[in-house]
Amino acid sequence: MALIDPELLSILACPRCRGVVRPVDSEPSLHCSACGASYLINEAGVPIMTVEDE
Repeated sequence: MALIDPELLSILACPRCRGVVRPVDSEPSLHCSACGASYLINEAGVPIMTVEDE
């Protein structure tokens, strides 16, 4: 499981669709259950949730 503060996880939402994000067991990342986007978590436990313009 990703090492992320549960309090932080409770307030995070996907920046693309505002869906719920959940930790991924196999790697340090978060996955959006609505749109399927994935966001890496850095070594400090901070998710990188930037979205590039399409």
